[in-house]
Amino acid sequence: RPAWTRYFGVDYNHKVIGIQYGVTGLLLLMVGGTLALVFRTELAEPGMQFMTFASYNEIFSLHGWAALASILLGIGGLANYLVPLMIGAEDMAFPRLNSFAFWINVPGAITLLLALLVGGWDSGWTAYPPLSLRGAVGYQFMFLAVFAIGLSSILGSVNLIATILLMRPKGMSLFRMPIFCWAVLATSFIQLTG
Repeated sequence: RPAWTRYFGVDYNHKVIGIQYGVTGLLLLMVGGTLALVFRTELAEPGMQFMTFASYNEIFSLHGWAALASILLGIGGLANYLVPLMIGAEDMAFPRLNSFAFWINVPGAITLLLALLVGGWDSGWTAYPPLSLRGAVGYQFMFLAVFAIGLSSILGSVNLIATILLMRPKGMSLFRMPIFCWAVLATSFIQLTG
């Protein structure tokens, strides 16, 4: 079996998972950027040229969540790839949890993109209740996607905190850790409480 196929399936190596996070984040970033080009093209002249008000709001809303999810996935990719290498650990504390945390992002990202096809949501990226209660099925898809991506973020945070606090070898005290590991630890605590 070729070695590159391991990036398309379940793998427990932190480097493979970090690359999977990064590539998925880049794909979502390209989708969000393409959507930004669409609605910026619409704004090139006053009035509506090729979109309706509802479709403009739906594309704008999807752009926001795709961009947010891509940033989360990109940071997760860097953290998964670099933290064990920087602290001297062989792998993450919970490799199976690490793989699960990535793989629930995939249906989350797909569900987020499919929301546009089932009615979308036109409330912006916040989708606060007065607007989301009257919306189409796209709202439910968006909520499921945000739940999946948020759960992945929480599980990844637990794994990174455990890795940084428990997997350091002798001689790697907390105050000898690189600043990137401190940033990941602080971010993980914030994600865990959010």
